[in-house]
Amino acid sequence: MDHMRERLSPRVWSEGGRILAGNVQGSGLVRVSASEVPALRRKPGPIPEGWTRTPASLLRYSDEQTVAGTAAVFAAMETMGRVPEEFAGWGVVAASRYLGRTSLAAALRSFLAEGVWGTSPHLIPHFALHSPSGTISLALGLHGPNLGVGGGLHAAAEGFLAALTWLAAGVVPGVWLVLSGWSPELVPDPAGRTVATGECRALALALVAVDEEGARRRPAVRIVVDPGAQPAMAPAPIDLIGLAESLATPGGPWPRMIATDVGGRLRVELLERSEGSG
Repeated sequence: MDHMRERLSPRVWSEGGRILAGNVQGSGLVRVSASEVPALRRKPGPIPEGWTRTPASLLRYSDEQTVAGTAAVFAAMETMGRVPEEFAGWGVVAASRYLGRTSLAAALRSFLAEGVWGTSPHLIPHFALHSPSGTISLALGLHGPNLGVGGGLHAAAEGFLAALTWLAAGVVPGVWLVLSGWSPELVPDPAGRTVATGECRALALALVAVDEEGARRRPAVRIVVDPGAQPAMAPAPIDLIGLAESLATPGGPWPRMIATDVGGRLRVELLERSEGSG
């Protein structure tokens, strides 16, 4: 951990219980209603120049969070202006909240009524925890590792922990962290039916290891430890919109906590750019 401390700038390093940190190179936010998902499924976003067009069939059977997450990555890339070769070795960490919940509810109803023949073969490849990260990796043609983490209320904190650990260990030169969920949460009724009245949200963050120059020009995220923390009884999921607005508009009270783990002991914080940064 000492080698990490030497790399982190004073603005990023906390003398409290500090663990990991990284810079945010780019971000993209997508918010879609259930009725808007089919169009996004066919065309998840403008493809930056130099990138291969995503096949229309790639997202045909994907969960809505996978569709929104893929679109969020394209939205981020559009503003970054980087060529595919620069991302080749990057990894993907997808932290979704209750991925495939409605599809699983419907599948269980079909299984009870018709047995295994009533279960779709698309259930496992498209609605498992690792499905979003694998699909995004295929869409971008990445050669780094991809991983699905979390799955519940604390998915965001677990996603940051995995992504920043990869950076600290030098596993990847950069990592796409994709956070997603429904607002309000989709809750199937006793019959397994779900009516989507809210929107599916996904935020893609391009994260790299902290360096002095990056700390001056870009916002940073860090994970700190609070030994005296009490377990969170009713944790609120991360506010993707609020985080995206903070990244786009520097200022306000800093550092800002954006997520916590199940025990409340690990806190994910967003730090502002240094003064005079763009």
